[in-house]
Amino acid sequence: QDFRPLSHDEAWLRRKLKCSYLGLASLERSIARQRVRLAWLRGDDVAVSYLNIHASHRKQRTAITSLQVGAQTVTSHDAMAEAAVSHFSGVLGTAEAREFSIDQSILRQYTSPLDDLDEPFSEEEIWRAVQCLPSGKAPGPDGFTTEFLRASWDIIKQDIYDAFNKFYTANGRGFQKLNEALLTLLPKRADAAALSDYRPISLI
Repeated sequence: QDFRPLSHDEAWLRRKLKCSYLGLASLERSIARQRVRLAWLRGDDVAVSYLNIHASHRKQRTAITSLQVGAQTVTSHDAMAEAAVSHFSGVLGTAEAREFSIDQSILRQYTSPLDDLDEPFSEEEIWRAVQCLPSGKAPGPDGFTTEFLRASWDIIKQDIYDAFNKFYTANGRGFQKLNEALLTLLPKRADAAALSDYRPISLI
């Protein structure tokens, strides 16, 4: 292929060989991972050190040890956190005063009563909301997935129901964490140094 165009039969054979090669390579990786896992279960020190090396290497790649802020480099955790808050607060901007406003009552006239919106949450309503949650998503900060909530609903439903009742009765004790977000910075480039080289994502 480097020196002449492939014929139709040669191109077909190349595709078949490539698929076979990729399949064998994937199988080889799976076998290697399984061997390491089995060796770790047997208490093999070599396997444990192998896993530790890869875990530490991954942590080193994702850890931010220093940031370039203007002309200086900051390395302490508090200084980097303060710089990140200042930088991304400036990126988000501030709300500007509006010169005009919209009278929403003219746009839409509600004809149906809305008294039921002020009713307490029912167990059926909460359960329907849990059933509508998407499956196969990453767990939240508490480590629980949608599948867990559904499978253990008979056990945990009273706790969930009590939490919703706290909302209804305006008992906000301990709810300040609901307004927090876990912020993670993803590097846009391999040699990321300044905050502009990172892309923020948040888990609320």
